[in-house]
Amino acid sequence: MNGEPARLLTYQKRLIEVDRKSKEWRQEQQQIEARLQQPLRTAAEAVQLMAAVSSACGTFQDQPAEQQRAIAKALMKQATWKAGKFELVLAEPYSKMAHSNSVSRSREREKPGSG
Repeated sequence: MNGEPARLLTYQKRLIEVDRKSKEWRQEQQQIEARLQQPLRTAAEAVQLMAAVSSACGTFQDQPAEQQRAIAKALMKQATWKAGKFELVLAEPYSKMAHSNSVSRSREREKPGSG
């Protein structure tokens, strides 16, 4: 019982840190969403946006489950399990981005010598 106050303090510190990181992530998410609503003016802006999204994706697994659910909820319009397979419909503008990426990959494969 003597260690309980110390464990409680450690737990509280962890909660504070998780809350701080969650707030940081939410701010980043809001900035990215706001940027997605605006037309890109330069290629540099497009690259910067892709880097920010990539960074967020890279840290997804490190986020607490609550944050992972919030990310998934923001990205997905609908998600279901059918015949043992996970199927999802992305929310806008993410569905447009996914479609654009798919078309780009298809065109790249069609090029001679691209693999």
